[in-house]
Amino acid sequence: RFYYIPWDMDYTFGSVGLETSPNFSRFKEEGAEVLADNGLLETLIAADPDRVIPLVQKRWAQLRQGLFDTQNLLDRFAVSLEPLVASGAFERDGRRWPEQANDSDLSPLYSYMTQRMNFLDSYINGLGQEW
Repeated sequence: RFYYIPWDMDYTFGSVGLETSPNFSRFKEEGAEVLADNGLLETLIAADPDRVIPLVQKRWAQLRQGLFDTQNLLDRFAVSLEPLVASGAFERDGRRWPEQANDSDLSPLYSYMTQRMNFLDSYINGLGQEW
């Protein structure tokens, strides 16, 4: 059995490296249709497309009905942000790391994540069309 944990959260949540300081990241609304690709999926599909593509698509559909449901993801952000703002930690973090440009307004992130999840839906549902 092979377990692989994809790491796309940076793109999924609009986090990109800060050009002026590589140790920081920032939210960037552009890029919702960037594909973070390490070649693994292409390699697996090339080995057995008739088996792999339906498995990936089925699992993605399952995740989108629960854990990866767009509204579920957005709600989790709001719930996670509440104690950070209420405790003052969010404000303190912003003062300590002003380069991050923290913002508690999640509406741009919500818009980005909705676009991103739609892009991933299209990408995964279209697997095999280019093979």
